[in-house]
Amino acid sequence: MELHFPVSIQDSLRMNLFSASQSPMVRKGLLWRRWVLSLLFFAYGIFCYLDSDGDSALFIMSICLIILAILIAVFYPRYKHSVYKRVYLKSLKEHYRDKEFFQYSIVFSDTNVAVSNEVVQSRIEFSSLDGIYETGDYFFAQVRNSNSYVTIPKQRINNVKEVAGLLKTIAVRENIAYVEDLNWRW
Repeated sequence: MELHFPVSIQDSLRMNLFSASQSPMVRKGLLWRRWVLSLLFFAYGIFCYLDSDGDSALFIMSICLIILAILIAVFYPRYKHSVYKRVYLKSLKEHYRDKEFFQYSIVFSDTNVAVSNEVVQSRIEFSSLDGIYETGDYFFAQVRNSNSYVTIPKQRINNVKEVAGLLKTIAVRENIAYVEDLNWRW
């Protein structure tokens, strides 16, 4: 099967965000920072509250610190997600420069997938894939031991069901995970 489609900066951004969302290091870092910051502000707020002994300024400061801890616990993930998005977008804009799209070609054979655009060509053996992921808008095939993904935007191909069937067949044949997460979002 052969696929030809344009990949935009938004498609590349989604691939980077998907990669980050699958990274245990990124998930652990987000979780750890969220709760450590919240607990530090909360503990300091409780300490100030217990130490206030009628001092209204210290009491107000303790309440503000506790509220800040709650706000961090609630809004830190949104903030950090926007930071990741902004950093990836800046990097991609430098990479794409004046181009709006890169034209990609993907050719599936019996044992590998060949991916090419006007800059690079690569051949990836199916046995070197770590997993195939289907989201609402994309197919991602992760290359083992890397953060590289073969990305296929569903809205840019005509035969989505045929591609999904092929990818599921490859996953079964090569004994790799096929994860359907149609509600994934960053």
